[in-house]
Amino acid sequence: MISLKDAGRIIGAGGVVAYPTETAYGLGASAFDADAVEKVYRLKGRQRKKKIPVIVSDVGDLEGHAFVNELGHYLSRHLHPGPLNIVVNSELPWLGAFRISSSPIASELAKLSGPITATSANKAGGKTPFSPKDVKMHLDVPIVGKKVLATGSVSTVYDPFTFSLLRRGAMPETTIKRYVVAFNVLKGVKPSESEVKKTVALGGEVLRLVKKKHRKSLLGGSVAKGTFTKSVNDIDIFLLFPKEDCLKEKIEFLKKVAGSFSKRVEVSYAQHPYVKARYKGVSVELVPAYETKPPEILSAADRSRWHVKFVSGLPENVKDEVRVLKRFCKGIGVYGAEARIEGFSAYAMEVLVSRAGSFVKALEKLAEMKWPIRLSDPVDENRNVLASVSRGSFELLKEAAKEFLKSPGENFFFPVKPRPLKKLPKIRNKSLLVLKKPKMVEDAVWGNAKKRARKIERNARLDGYLVKRWSVFVSRDVFVLFELFPGDSELLVKGPPRGKKQHVKKFKSAHPAWFVEGGRLYTRKKRRFPSFSKLVRNFEEAEVFTGSAIEGTYKKMRKKEKEWVTLFFVNKKPWEY
Repeated sequence: MISLKDAGRIIGAGGVVAYPTETAYGLGASAFDADAVEKVYRLKGRQRKKKIPVIVSDVGDLEGHAFVNELGHYLSRHLHPGPLNIVVNSELPWLGAFRISSSPIASELAKLSGPITATSANKAGGKTPFSPKDVKMHLDVPIVGKKVLATGSVSTVYDPFTFSLLRRGAMPETTIKRYVVAFNVLKGVKPSESEVKKTVALGGEVLRLVKKKHRKSLLGGSVAKGTFTKSVNDIDIFLLFPKEDCLKEKIEFLKKVAGSFSKRVEVSYAQHPYVKARYKGVSVELVPAYETKPPEILSAADRSRWHVKFVSGLPENVKDEVRVLKRFCKGIGVYGAEARIEGFSAYAMEVLVSRAGSFVKALEKLAEMKWPIRLSDPVDENRNVLASVSRGSFELLKEAAKEFLKSPGENFFFPVKPRPLKKLPKIRNKSLLVLKKPKMVEDAVWGNAKKRARKIERNARLDGYLVKRWSVFVSRDVFVLFELFPGDSELLVKGPPRGKKQHVKKFKSAHPAWFVEGGRLYTRKKRRFPSFSKLVRNFEEAEVFTGSAIEGTYKKMRKKEKEWVTLFFVNKKPWEY
């Protein structure tokens, strides 16, 4: 057995050694030395047309010797060090693929000697060597170390030029596919250099127009952060005011600022009022904020300014991973903290990816999370960036994460929505409610609609109706669809266990028609409301349609309304269509 230093000297002199990798023992020679590589071929009895993989300490070590394409670089960034050989193009006839090894000995040897060959230390076609003893059975070469490796694994070989797996091995195919899909999605959603320049220039143009009216203004949102995707359609500008000012009183001023460059101006609301306008086909949001510094945060907009600073400082490859997670969340319908969605804000996704390191690792973390969920804000550690996420949105993202990790595909990012149904199936146990639309801003209407639906669900449960699911949609009216579990016309009332004599006596007195089941007393009583429709009308001024009446109402609906009804009746996850 020889030391690493001795092995480095042998390789440097054009010799060959055997050394342990993360999978099997390999034959190491200087990867760019034709004579040294020829010795490897002769030792193995390997055909010259069969190429050899090499181990490097960094992808840059291949410069001038091999071409690694974009996907190859992406896979290496996320899956190295590890047992994945990535195919390259090279003028060197023997050089076929590379990897960065997770084996300490192999990694250190590549640092000492430069890129080294990594073909198995055996005769061609022979048994894979997992120990020095296995090597000695076939070859007479110096061996580094004494380690006996776990048997049964070889390195995986993947060709990023043809998107194909050439050899199964220790790195599972599904693991590679997760990143291949993420890479392909990134190529589709990341803006080109010219698009970035155009968007940033437009943001700067709007900022200059705003600064003419209010000097202390800043560019915000995804444009300032550098996480925007193709076809970005909004620009955020923060207007800073002294701490003693009232931001709500600044809205009229913001309207005048917006009116100086746009004819379409309106006031909108989130956690704070702000002004929306249009400029050159893009939505512009003017947001008032206080001129503060962390930890002093007086409004949500103050915090948003510092979010921009945090995210804009992230590495570019992390920002790319944010773009992929954004598209994933859009695809499954959980992107956005507004009341309509109650999902994940752009900033929540930025923090998730910054903590995890990649889109795939963020999904791995989400798949393990349990409700209630919490993720501290890097700018304000006492704030939970996931506070606005509903349980339904979280559970949907968690399920999607698990399914993607199990079976990766672009269907999660770009799902195909079903066409509106011509005829509604399985109308039984469903009710369509049409409620009057309140005069509020759109986001508040959605919040109000969900609040009313929850109130109906709560009272239905109290009267023995079991709600399976519900959904709301805001259009010209407020629509709510309910599906109930099949149930009896009577309400089952649970009483005390038979052993609780005092309680049993009282229960029998109050409910003469009692009965025993499983050692506990029960009784049945009529519901307060004999039908779900009557229950709804008791709490809401609503038109309630059931059975064939739903079909009749559906036929009169607009396209968007029909699409919503179709999604409810088909009842599949977005990625399942």
